[in-house]
Amino acid sequence: MFKLAFVCGDSYFLVNFSMMSADEKFMRYALRLGRRGLGRTSPNPPVGAVIVIDDRIVGKGWHRRCGLPHAEIEAIKDAERKGITDFSGATMYVTLEPCTHYGRTPPCAEELVRRGFKRVVIGTTDPNPVVNGRGVSFLRSSGIEVVVGVLEREAKRLIEHFRTFITQKRAFLAVKWAQSIDGKIACEDGSSQWISSDAARKFAHKLRDTHDVVVVGAGTVMADNPRLTVRLVKGQNPVRLIMGGRRKLSASLEVFNDNAARTILVTPSNKPFCDGEPRGEIEIWRYDDSGGELPRLRWILR
Repeated sequence: MFKLAFVCGDSYFLVNFSMMSADEKFMRYALRLGRRGLGRTSPNPPVGAVIVIDDRIVGKGWHRRCGLPHAEIEAIKDAERKGITDFSGATMYVTLEPCTHYGRTPPCAEELVRRGFKRVVIGTTDPNPVVNGRGVSFLRSSGIEVVVGVLEREAKRLIEHFRTFITQKRAFLAVKWAQSIDGKIACEDGSSQWISSDAARKFAHKLRDTHDVVVVGAGTVMADNPRLTVRLVKGQNPVRLIMGGRRKLSASLEVFNDNAARTILVTPSNKPFCDGEPRGEIEIWRYDDSGGELPRLRWILR
């Protein structure tokens, strides 16, 4: 029996290849490719795809960024670079239902039909009502064998940010904190800096890399003077959003001066800094605090 452990994002799982069907094996590879797009494709979902002929992967791809070719097209281009031009005996494994509408790119479902694919295996249907089920119906009506729901749970997990945006009309939220076994997050005198492990801190930086925005309060910024950038793993910096409230903040704080990422301060004040002006570029989002409250989170996440 052959088992292999994968750590992808915040998921750790064992794969038993001896118990896995061919469809599951190739779909799992497509999922691994799709995860490369996490944090890069917004507002599009991350998607991976592989093309298989005679049980051999001949093309692979993933959606790299909004506006660039979708995963299916990247996989076709990869196969063509290897000299593959006949897809009549090929199976396309794709983590998300192929699109049927014109957006920034042409419909992938039409391209699969035009290329003559014999079979398409899909991880999960697209929650976007513009697509939902239409890709599957179009492929089947065109004579292509379609299988839906292979490793569906993992495929849905891959697009959870996108699914939340589409179905709930808001951003996906991930909340991160560390606490001691007795429920504390810091020493009473404020002397503690970290109570988590190196692995946990790397995971926190991975979260920053795969999310569009990191949100903190004024108290955290003043107490910790964090940079809120990605440093412990390879990745890209998120937008930094500080919920300032009525509190006056120091203009010397790292986030207001390093220009390492787009930085937004949410405040009702016309003069939110207590000691001059920061050197960095800061966006100020002002709100009316006549009610004495911070703006509702849904206003921030819209």
